[in-house]
Amino acid sequence: MLIARIFVTRAEMEVRRLEPVTSGMVGAEVEVLFDRTWDGYAKTFVWNHNGVTKDDLTASGKIPAEVLEKSGGMLKFGVYGTKDGKALPTIWGNIGAVHAGADPSGDESADPTLPVWVQLKDEVDHLKTGTVKSVNGFTPDENGNVKIEIPECRVKTVNGVEPDESGNVKIEVITDDEYDKLVEALQ
Repeated sequence: MLIARIFVTRAEMEVRRLEPVTSGMVGAEVEVLFDRTWDGYAKTFVWNHNGVTKDDLTASGKIPAEVLEKSGGMLKFGVYGTKDGKALPTIWGNIGAVHAGADPSGDESADPTLPVWVQLKDEVDHLKTGTVKSVNGFTPDENGNVKIEIPECRVKTVNGVEPDESGNVKIEVITDDEYDKLVEALQ
């Protein structure tokens, strides 16, 4: 169900609300149209409501269920773009007030949005399978490695591995077949 159509020009945005927003909605979406300024940028959609902020690295337009758990206040939307070491965040756009929605007693059908690291892993997995050449601006190099920069994250350790002096941690993603071969070789 399409809630709003959003037009993004550089850091500005214009929101055209099509439907009211209610607490408890699952599967609500927005359509986002970008001007040419955004060509080549990896886009992260950012949602905020009542102190809850969720990032969507896939830029799918699906409103995360977590930001619609409670009514009251305004649902805000922004985009954070990165390209060649540059960052382009937009202003916050108001999607609209979140009205109280009818709520069947005890029904917790809203699936939570996946954490950022799982979204990244899913995207890298798609690249590793070879079924796609690029996902959301991530393109593997000739060795199949994908460099992903998340400037707002501060990594302390990943599976016990300390970051290097630049704060980088190498995370290798392998396919199920590669994993099975590795396990076989170790036995």
